[in-house]
Amino acid sequence: MNLKEILKNKGYFIEKNFLDKELINIIINDCVNTLNKYLIQKNIIYNKNLESIDLLYEMLYKLYDKDNELYFSFVKQNGIFSNLYNIKKLFTNKKVIEICDKLNMKNISIPIAPQINMYCNFAINKNYRNGKIGLDSHQDWPQTRGSLDNFIIWIAFSDICENSAPIKFVEHSHKEGFIDGNLNSHNIVIDKYDKEDYQPVVLKKGDAIIFNGWLVHKTGEFIKDKKIRFAIAIRINNLDDAYFINNKYHTSYSANMNRDKNQTRIPDIDEINNSF
Repeated sequence: MNLKEILKNKGYFIEKNFLDKELINIIINDCVNTLNKYLIQKNIIYNKNLESIDLLYEMLYKLYDKDNELYFSFVKQNGIFSNLYNIKKLFTNKKVIEICDKLNMKNISIPIAPQINMYCNFAINKNYRNGKIGLDSHQDWPQTRGSLDNFIIWIAFSDICENSAPIKFVEHSHKEGFIDGNLNSHNIVIDKYDKEDYQPVVLKKGDAIIFNGWLVHKTGEFIKDKKIRFAIAIRINNLDDAYFINNKYHTSYSANMNRDKNQTRIPDIDEINNSF
């Protein structure tokens, strides 16, 4: 079977070595550099002898210890990290384009920039996702809308095993259509399946799972000494889909601009002129 048939039949497929590890390391370093500027400003000390994902975890831990809310503003799907240039431009990566071609999607739209999926084992806050790490069982399509055949490219930026909060999915569940459930603050939660129905997605750094927007999935747990899970999700809509066209290309995403002049301190004239 070709990839389109596999996606139609199983609801997902895995691409090994989807993204170059050198590019992933560049993006991790972008995250580290962004965090470093804030930690220095706040005189927060961390272990600088660590590297890559371990260093990122250490810095996030120190940030969380200092300011819970700021930590979540970094790691939420559309947080500070998601606005990094090298993350935003991932949707133009040649591997993403190749996948669309292999799935015979000639005219696509990207409803939202690539989003981070980052969780750390220490970050449990009752005011954020009800104190849970990750999401309950759900389908992506009801929350994101778009074309009926939309899909997600979910790329591992760290090694993800059964113990490091992997995606867990129910194979073939995309064929069940819309599955109703109870709406919480983030998703329509599905309780149709038993715990044993879910399979964990094990990925090495750089691997990707491509899955149908109707596939039922959830976030696994951190077990034993596993600490961090870092992935990037890219969402793809098919502009040739009749349902999408009839709904005037509607998606659930929108950009809102806060025009309140007092939302942050107004810089004085010298600060402004010295920044040029």
